[in-house]
Amino acid sequence: MIPLNNVSLVQKIHQTYRMQYVIDVVLPTPPQSAIDDNALSTLSSFIFFNKMEIVTMIQVLPAFCFHVFMGPVLGSLFGIA
Repeated sequence: MIPLNNVSLVQKIHQTYRMQYVIDVVLPTPPQSAIDDNALSTLSSFIFFNKMEIVTMIQVLPAFCFHVFMGPVLGSLFGIA
């Protein structure tokens, strides 16, 4: 598990997860949908741009990149994987 200490990053992840849940579970399937295509497209775009922002925020966290890329290497070298 990799710690995320950036509060705005965690909030953005939670927001994106909730919106994805709404699209996948709460909204009905498209043929029976009461929501128009524009609203669904807007929600999908919102999620897409949130995901881009999350990736951008993660890329500037040096500790996160270190844990992702060096953690498995160091773990295998020292037998703590």
